[in-house]
Amino acid sequence: LLTRPLSDTDKIEVYNTLSDEYLSSNIERAAELAQAGLQLALEHNEWFSAGYFYSYLGLSHYYSSRYDSSMVYFEKMLSVAKQMKEENIEKASEVEADAYTYIGIANDARGKLKEAVEYYLVSLDIAEKNKLDKLKNLVLVNLGRAYYCLKNYDKALAYYEKAIALRKILGDDRYLVYDYTGMVAIYREKQEYDKALEYAGMAYDIIEHDPKVTLESKIFLFQEWAECLIKSEKDYGKALENTQKALRYAEEWNSSVHIANSLRQMAFVYLKQGKYALSEQTALRALATDSADLYANSLLYEYIGKANMMMGNTEKAIAAFDRQNSLNIAYSNKNYQSALSEMEVKYETEKKELQIAEQEAVIARHKTVRAALTGGLALAAVILLLLWYVLHLRSRRNRALAEMNATKDKFFSIISHDLKGPAISQRNALQELIQNPGWDDNTLRNYYTQLLKSADSEVELIYNLLNWAQTQTGRMPFRPAPFDFASELRRTEIKLLQNMADQKGVTLYIAIPKSVIVTGDSNMLSTVIRNLMTNALKFTPAGGMIGLEIEPLMPPPKQKGRKKAPRYCVEVCDTGVGMTEEQLRNLFRLDTSQTQRGTAGEQGSGLGLIVCQELLKTHGATLHVESQESQGSRFWFQL
Repeated sequence: LLTRPLSDTDKIEVYNTLSDEYLSSNIERAAELAQAGLQLALEHNEWFSAGYFYSYLGLSHYYSSRYDSSMVYFEKMLSVAKQMKEENIEKASEVEADAYTYIGIANDARGKLKEAVEYYLVSLDIAEKNKLDKLKNLVLVNLGRAYYCLKNYDKALAYYEKAIALRKILGDDRYLVYDYTGMVAIYREKQEYDKALEYAGMAYDIIEHDPKVTLESKIFLFQEWAECLIKSEKDYGKALENTQKALRYAEEWNSSVHIANSLRQMAFVYLKQGKYALSEQTALRALATDSADLYANSLLYEYIGKANMMMGNTEKAIAAFDRQNSLNIAYSNKNYQSALSEMEVKYETEKKELQIAEQEAVIARHKTVRAALTGGLALAAVILLLLWYVLHLRSRRNRALAEMNATKDKFFSIISHDLKGPAISQRNALQELIQNPGWDDNTLRNYYTQLLKSADSEVELIYNLLNWAQTQTGRMPFRPAPFDFASELRRTEIKLLQNMADQKGVTLYIAIPKSVIVTGDSNMLSTVIRNLMTNALKFTPAGGMIGLEIEPLMPPPKQKGRKKAPRYCVEVCDTGVGMTEEQLRNLFRLDTSQTQRGTAGEQGSGLGLIVCQELLKTHGATLHVESQESQGSRFWFQL
């Protein structure tokens, strides 16, 4: 640009190259160059270049966590691609496929994973039809990442493996770092830590030998590597070393998001190492760096609270935990401050687009003044909208409370109906017995059996209703203490369940270790197992099987002077009637009737599972469920 006069076409090419390169090192400079290049490209109808300048502007917003604004530019890129197709301009398919990929990435970042997958698949189809192998590799990686976020790890692995195989054919190893890092994340979530660390080592070897690896790839690798070491509790020293490397690269790239993420990891490692003052300082530094991610900030306040608690600073600890709670509420309700920030970003984006249009059309001075007035009115409208939002917060909360009360009213209506059924059945049976005193023994035995079943259903429902009411009002005492869960189950629940299974002709399969030491309330946890097992028995026909398994998730890590108990996975499964997708969706809802007959006519209300969920929440655990119609069900949780 400085050595000789260049044509506009040459300048567009230079701007394109520089903007693309700066995306991995200086985001603001990349956007500045892309804006200058876009103006020239639009003036000369250079649509191919214009499309990619839109992509660079979109990526600069994306890397700054302004995802809605990035979507504006990616959609403009797609519009350019469609115009190129209408005019039969060369490489229209390439621009179109890239645009769909970027729109998918923006949806991915906004948490709209299913929409992201749909856009990725459209892009993949275009790439395969037009033999765009480099783009195909990028789409495969993004599909892998999307399915990873959806927790479908098998599909995620399949896409990453395809991407790695294609990348090796293309021969550019530096991009393998990103692919290998994806494998690290997947195997970490599958708790196959040795496999995850193996891929981390392979990625690190490439970084050591290839100086062209991007800063972004390096940051992701060292952050995922550190996270793997943290989750596996293998080596906090090595984890700290990796977070420090990620931080250096993030600072070099000047990415506040990645700087904050690295600092958050460091704060957690310091907490685990007992360096409480350092943990607090690092967490505060992360908060000062980037306050956009409410969930990440809530974790940081948790670390600050725990660090101060360990240092004896009770007031600071309580203040931090209060702040964490506030952030969690704000995160779930999409705090209005983040909405304000996004509105301002959208406004700025529209303003820049207006400026581009003004420069292209050489608008007269009076039109520029009018546009400025329009922008001022728009800003005033945004401020008024926010004021309206603040004034209506209280009424919205009241509406939410009213909805909760209405849900509970409907729940009690459903329960009263379920209680009324067995009582009416008992009354009718007793009337029949009184009116027919001369019935034979077999007939009387049948009626007594029906009475007993009805009474059992009523007693089970009343017990569950009382348990649920106690959990809701906080009157169920929670007395956590270390105890042998296996011995407790053998002493109380298993004998009772064996008798019930024998009576129904169902096989009972028990696979639990000799000793399972957990910390919790033995009465609550026994109630959970009793409800889950009787529920499985209820919906499993004669000849079927129900099972109870307890399995340690990993061997306890060795620590000097003491042993640390492992986490256990507790699973109840059956080969019964299973559930439909609609039943699964409504399984834990209070406002939907879950009344369903068992395979031997037993009454079921669904309340027992809700009680299990509430009792496990008290232990900091979550009840998970998998089921298919006619294929049985599986419930599990961790302690």
